[in-house]
Amino acid sequence: MSDGEAIWLSRINGISPSDWPSKNFTGTKNKCLDGFLNNTKKFTDFFADKDDSFIEKRITFKTMSGEEVSETIEGIVFHVVNHGSFHRGQLVTMLRTLGVTQIPSTDLIRYLRTL
Repeated sequence: MSDGEAIWLSRINGISPSDWPSKNFTGTKNKCLDGFLNNTKKFTDFFADKDDSFIEKRITFKTMSGEEVSETIEGIVFHVVNHGSFHRGQLVTMLRTLGVTQIPSTDLIRYLRTL
């Protein structure tokens, strides 16, 4: 599951989750991938009709540990994108460690060229 995207989208919508969305997940790999794609679509769709001023909005929410903090929507979006890049790098490293040599590109620019 894509816990990070789900949690951040909840926070942007005024909900402060206190637990991981996938905490009790018992589904299959395909169900997990479906959840990941669904969360990504929800995140993308949410921003589709927002104007430029929305991104500058500051929201206040509680972290998973209960601390109240405030962030801009822009900072949150940058965090989600950066965090995803970090995990893609981790996956590539793990695959290489396992001996996988044919790893598709994870570069954003290559993805954008396919659109």
